[in-house]
Amino acid sequence: MEKHLTVHLNENGMVMENKGQILHIGHGQGEISPVKLLQTAAAACSLGTFRIILNNSKIAFDDLSIDSTMIQDDHLPNQVRQMDLTITVTNAQADEEKLQRILAMTTRTCTVVQSIKDSIEIHEHLRILP
Repeated sequence: MEKHLTVHLNENGMVMENKGQILHIGHGQGEISPVKLLQTAAAACSLGTFRIILNNSKIAFDDLSIDSTMIQDDHLPNQVRQMDLTITVTNAQADEEKLQRILAMTTRTCTVVQSIKDSIEIHEHLRILP
């Protein structure tokens, strides 16, 4: 499966358009850095995958969010070494054991995490709130 995108360089910096939305990429005001895009991709993919598995399992919940921490080398090129992803689920209608199994399935089926796991250490955690 091939998926294509184009990033343009113009007088305002780097821009990418996707489904009518324009994303400004860089390190300036109103821009998102390429490494933050990587972090965002891993977090969003994990959260979206977790949600899909919950929905397919017919497990109701009130809220779902993810927090992400990224650790980079201090020296150039500041390679990303580790990402910690913590999914928080509120009022899930399942016990902790079932939710932990869903987290394990999420790790195995998230496209982005599977694509980067051999070069970036990924730690996924689950926080369950009533």
